[in-house]
Amino acid sequence: MSFRAPIPLETTMEVDAVDTGWVLVAGDTVIMDAVPRAEVLDDGTGRFATDWTPPAWIADETGRVDDAAIWTALDCSQGFYVSRHPADVRPAVTVRYAVEVIGEVWAGEHYAVVAFEGRWSRGWDGRKKGAGACLFDESGELVARSDSLWVAHG
Repeated sequence: MSFRAPIPLETTMEVDAVDTGWVLVAGDTVIMDAVPRAEVLDDGTGRFATDWTPPAWIADETGRVDDAAIWTALDCSQGFYVSRHPADVRPAVTVRYAVEVIGEVWAGEHYAVVAFEGRWSRGWDGRKKGAGACLFDESGELVARSDSLWVAHG
């Protein structure tokens, strides 16, 4: 995400889907844009997957990645699953989120993040949609998983 202008207070803002991601606008002014930076695999099952190599700056002095960064990686992948699915694009926000970190995650190592419907039904229930995500290491071992509920704008 990149801020393009100061955030106005007491001003109505809208989130719009664009070809490259999303923009937050106040009138004609783009306040922020969000553009997915990774190649994403859509295998036709409704799941999305991408690779993730955590950078050193999100790790402690031993190289272990901070849990907050793991939560962020899983949340962002679920956001992509929920909001950018080609069959039904709807910008949404997380309203409930839980993560279980099962194993250690290390900076510089390669991981796969898979986002999918999780324990929820695949489609939208009005403005609500659920998602799950899993983080796997290079050997295929599950190192973290998450569950979330999202609400679409409008």
